[in-house]
Amino acid sequence: MGSLIETETFYSDWKKVDGEMVAFVKRLIKGKEIMRITLTNVKFNVGLNDSLFQMKRNPAPF
Repeated sequence: MGSLIETETFYSDWKKVDGEMVAFVKRLIKGKEIMRITLTNVKFNVGLNDSLFQMKRNPAPF
């Protein structure tokens, strides 16, 4: 297993999407920036099939 590291998370580039404010940029900092996640598009409730969220009976072992 990995080890835990303490980081700070900063959210920016807020935009309104379907009436909800969404941060399009998320930065993780540990002294310096270690990760940046930038969203280019956000859609809510796009009609995913419920079967995508059902547990499989015999999941494959890792």
